[in-house]
Amino acid sequence: MILSPRRLRIAVPPDLCTLSTTTGVGRIWVRTIAALGPIADVRSRDPARGGRRGRPDVWLAESSHEAFAVDRPVVTMVHEAAWGDPQLRAMLDPAFLAALEDRTARAVHAAAAVLTNSASTRTQVIDTYGGAPERVHVAYPGVDHGVFYPRPTGLPAIVAAHGGTGPYVMFAASIHPRKNLAALRAAIAGLARRGFPHQLVVVPAPAYDRDSAALEVELLGPIPGAAGRMVRLPFPLTETELAEVMAGAAVFCLPSFMEGLGIPVLEAMACGAPPVVSDRGALPELVAGTGVVVAPEADALEEALAALLADEPKRAALGEAAHRRAAAFTWASTARVWLEACTQAVGASSPPVH
Repeated sequence: MILSPRRLRIAVPPDLCTLSTTTGVGRIWVRTIAALGPIADVRSRDPARGGRRGRPDVWLAESSHEAFAVDRPVVTMVHEAAWGDPQLRAMLDPAFLAALEDRTARAVHAAAAVLTNSASTRTQVIDTYGGAPERVHVAYPGVDHGVFYPRPTGLPAIVAAHGGTGPYVMFAASIHPRKNLAALRAAIAGLARRGFPHQLVVVPAPAYDRDSAALEVELLGPIPGAAGRMVRLPFPLTETELAEVMAGAAVFCLPSFMEGLGIPVLEAMACGAPPVVSDRGALPELVAGTGVVVAPEADALEEALAALLADEPKRAALGEAAHRRAAAFTWASTARVWLEACTQAVGASSPPVH
């Protein structure tokens, strides 16, 4: 009698199973774990608890979290590894950066396989830490297409409730300096001087390495020389609210100095919003010809936004192209790559599972 292979047993530390889905990292873990359920035996398990009963074949880990010691292979997720970039280093709190660099290095060197969100991050990992390239996998995040999809045009109620009055450019990300909201605010001021009516609608997540109070004063108040153009929405929005605001945007703009992928951009693309992004990290790879890619500078952003906002047919064409591209990003596809990485890690350390 031929026995069917049993499903791979994958263990995930409890803190990764319960991350908040208000963040991109949280959505990646929670949605991918759920998508792994039908194709693997995935269980939340505390690495500190010993014993052989129900021992997993492989562990999943997050490089930004504290490492843990287990006697089975570990597959680690790395969201980015551009820590050698002097511009990026200068924007991060030194103590935060030192801890992150140390954790990431130890996690990658201990991992049997590494997961990344983009080809850009895969290259960063290989260049920074070395190791066998075939052990570093690209697992693009997915999108919940039942939530993030195009909707009829019009001003979303939540935007109107917070001061929105007309067409808008949208930004949804942390207000950390690396996300470059300051340059986008300056670009919006320039558009106002040119006579464009567009407001800037911001869904502002807090910075992750410092108290955000000073940044809120600097980045979320009125835009000098552009009265009434700044619209601050609450954070977090529900995913349905976020999708409605994305679908109503004339343009979604994320001019970051570095992105491992840019999940808000992907979700906005799924909603049919044409993206304007910086030429850094994985952003050009993500939009792949379905958006406008520019240098992360205020003047360049202003010119790109002005050209796109003045050209309705081009905006419509890019929005449709972005929506089609985003359709290929599913959590089921993400889970399949995670399973491939886990299977590879097990095969490298033990006989095949039967």
